[in-house]
Order: sequence, then C-alpha cells, then structure tokens
Amino acid sequence: VYYVPTMDIFEFLADTRSFVDGVLADPMAARGLAPETLARYRTQEYSDGYRKRYAAYENVQRHLPSLAANVRALHAAGVPIALGTDMWAFPGLGVSIELDLLVKAGLSPLETIRAATQTSARSLGIDGDRGTLEPGKRADFVVLSDDPTRDVKNARKIRDVYKNGRRIVPEARAAAGSVRP
Repeated sequence: VYYVPTMDIFEFLADTRSFVDGVLADPMAARGLAPETLARYRTQEYSDGYRKRYAAYENVQRHLPSLAANVRALHAAGVPIALGTDMWAFPGLGVSIELDLLVKAGLSPLETIRAATQTSARSLGIDGDRGTLEPGKRADFVVLSDDPTRDVKNARKIRDVYKNGRRIVPEARAAAGSVRP
C-alpha cells in the first residue's frame, strides 16, 4: 500500500488566489510561463472562476490541516509516501510544488525526493529499471545547480537533463516543450 496525497490540487482548490500567488512568488517557478499566462493567472477573474465552479472550496479549506496530518501520521507509521500531482495550472512545476508541500507537511527534503523517485517507481511496479541511479537502470535524471536537501524548491534549478544517459541540450528541451531551459 502506498499513499499518494496530491496535496497541490487541494491547496489550489481551497484558495486558488493564495496558491497561485505563492507559486508565482518564486522567480524560478514563473520564469518559464508565457507572459499572457502569467497575466491571466494573476487576475482575480482566474481565481474567482475556480471558486464559482468548485463550490466545495470551504470544505476543502477546513480539511487541509487533516491532509497534512494524514501525511505525517502515515509516514510515521511506515506507510510509503509516493509523490503524485494533478496540477494542471503549472505544467512542469507540479512535482516541485508537491515536493514543497510534502516538506511543509513534515517530511524531510530527502524523504520527499525519495517519494518522487524511488518510492513512486516502486508504487508503479517499475522500480526494476527506474527510480534510482544504479547500473542496469535507465539513466533519466536531472542535474541541479543547487542542493535540494537544503531547500526542496532548489529542484526547480535544473542545470542539465539526461535521458537514457545522454544529455539533452536546452534548445532541444525547449523545442520539445519539456523542461524549461
């Protein structure tokens, strides 16, 4: 049994305005978004739209502390926490947002990195060739320019991307629409 809390979507729906403002406060998060997307996200109309379409936001707000408490309790009980995200508003950032929320819920940065890699691969049954760097496994990984164990938001500071052991040049990544250069 694995627990995949997807905290980001609940935080987003509980208070879209605060969530979006919090994400956009980090220059590393906002740098790859198109100016028109940033402008739209910053409007009151954008956040009010979710409040109107998702009438249960007050119920979600009341239960957010329980979500974080569940993460802590299950983690303390030895239940493996795997990272997952339903964050459509910030493509490419959902994982780093969820990493940050797991740290805020009480996991260490290293535990959240394991949740995103090793434990997630294990939860999907694909840990035979993914989830850790070791001989015989796929070599898909990122090289960061700062230490994510000091601040998990440093996972956004991607210097290099490797796919099957080969470095993907920034221009090719941008053209493919994947990780931002």
